Amino acid sequence: MKAQLMGAVIALSLAAMVLAGCSDDSPGEATPSAEDAGADLSGIDLTADVDPEAGTVILPIGRFMPTPDENATVSIARETAVTVCARDKGVAWPRVEKWNPDPTAEMYALYGPWTQEIAEKFAFAGPQSDDSLIRNMIVEPPAGYEYPDQSVYDDGLTYEVRDEAMGSCIQTDDVQQFEPGVIDNSGPWDEEIWQAEEAALLAPDAKEAFRDLKVCYADAGLTYDEQRPGFVEGVKTEPDQVESSMVMGGVEGTVSEPIPGTVITEEQVAMALKVAECQQSTDFTNRIADIYVLAQAPVIEKYAVELTDGREKIDALIEDATAYMAAHPEAFEDPTQ
Repeated sequence: MKAQLMGAVIALSLAAMVLAGCSDDSPGEATPSAEDAGADLSGIDLTADVDPEAGTVILPIGRFMPTPDENATVSIARETAVTVCARDKGVAWPRVEKWNPDPTAEMYALYGPWTQEIAEKFAFAGPQSDDSLIRNMIVEPPAGYEYPDQSVYDDGLTYEVRDEAMGSCIQTDDVQQFEPGVIDNSGPWDEEIWQAEEAALLAPDAKEAFRDLKVCYADAGLTYDEQRPGFVEGVKTEPDQVESSMVMGGVEGTVSEPIPGTVITEEQVAMALKVAECQQSTDFTNRIADIYVLAQAPVIEKYAVELTDGREKIDALIEDATAYMAAHPEAFEDPTQ
């Protein structure tokens, strides 16, 4: 996949440079390239990594962004810092819940299930953890299932004590370094990549990929959903609802409740398997990944310095967060034990 793309990426980059040279927005002033700005383009991977076994698709811009696991790491490091601070103040702050990496968080399903594994387990509900499937009322909990331990939140602390401890602790340097938003690599490239991708999806090669998918769906007895590219009509992503009566404050009313088991049905899985088979037989995911790569490459090259700096800051932050949690194992222990 990578070798196939590099020639196209280089060709597009050269074309972009030629177009830039023809532009006359600023007469007499040359726009500095990423290389002029000091970026090491040789170290930037401008290819897509499509992995059917893992169900993942990593695009070039994704390598510069924080992953779900990295976001979770920083968030838990913040909880650790709050816990350490509160306990130092004599407050029996509850323990921090450890994070278990969730491989489903990395799975790709932008245009519906594209592997048999995703189709069989999730149908059209979208990849998510087993706990998430249960919490979202998509599936019934299996026999013997134990819900996540909620005792950590039943700590007996009053609101006044919690608010006072939290109010002072969130201002500390240890907590501030892991505040929400610190793990970020956004910038003007976000909008430019979005615009480039939108334009690329209207190009002939993208239209051909969707057209091939549509034909395959028809041959499989499915109807392509024009409102949701890549999907077919009749898919379900949310559970059915049932209304039940209830009385609150002496007033009778109704409430809608989800019905587990109405999303990932045999019929939905059968449809999803056909969708995945079509996506694979038409090489749809690889073709779309190629299109996204070509759209992203010039923007990434333009902002190579900024994106690389941002990625390095994320790496350093993850290193600090991991080290901080390792230095405070007591935060993950019950303070009452």
